[in-house]
Amino acid sequence: MLHVTGLREDGYHTLESLAAFADIGDTVTIREATEFSFEIKGPQAQGFSAKERDPSPHSSNLAVRAAWLVARDFQKNLHVAITLEKDLPLAAGLGGGTADAAAIVWGLMEFWRVPKTPDIATRLMGDLGADFPVCFTCQPSWMGGAGEKIDLVDLPEIPVLLVNPLQSCPTRDVFLHRAGGYSAPLVPEQKAKMFNQVDLLSFLRQSRNDLTDSAVSLVPEIENILNALERKTGCLLARMSGSGATCFGLFDTPENAVSARDAIKQENPDWWVRTGMLNRPERY
Repeated sequence: MLHVTGLREDGYHTLESLAAFADIGDTVTIREATEFSFEIKGPQAQGFSAKERDPSPHSSNLAVRAAWLVARDFQKNLHVAITLEKDLPLAAGLGGGTADAAAIVWGLMEFWRVPKTPDIATRLMGDLGADFPVCFTCQPSWMGGAGEKIDLVDLPEIPVLLVNPLQSCPTRDVFLHRAGGYSAPLVPEQKAKMFNQVDLLSFLRQSRNDLTDSAVSLVPEIENILNALERKTGCLLARMSGSGATCFGLFDTPENAVSARDAIKQENPDWWVRTGMLNRPERY
């Protein structure tokens, strides 16, 4: 869920969001080399511009900047070759670019055998974005403020289906087109009952994603995806992820999630569709 609760003086919105991670994502490979290089491969690689492929510290790619920043932070030579196998769509509301950056920081710390102290995420947050710490931690979390305030939470594993129309939905544009007021902050008691699937779904059905209407105005296909998910057998909840355009369905069984995946792919071959388990990230 994602509630927009206000607007700060610096222009950033304050949020209240429940974030979780799945075993669906990109793959980052780090190898020893005589100098730094960065290569993008995979089914979504064609979406990157020349500036995003630039391996220099001035690259517009968050993952590349993360590599240079962590090397500077630990005073290490960046003698590695990094390959990004890109499967997640770009500008998809999945935090993919930030998660790739977090994976590179984590992987380089493993490579250099330096301790992963909690303050590393805070130190890099100013350069890599407010949602970098939650991606670095890679655990289900409440996010507050502009995304920088994190409280870990225990959540059950749930079969999940992700669907994206392969249409870009930039976060900045979604916020600019957002209309209406702000959501009231949740009280602590509302955040406490998340430990089993019944309580989690009960809470989620009373919450929402405040950015959905704005995203639909930019990418109308989002509404078709939500309708397609809701019609599938075993779908417990269908909702947009982040700022869109990806939507997710939570399912009662993995079998029903796979069946829904196959049906949606057949009905809409031009959509990106993946299934897996929420709260079971395949990391490192």
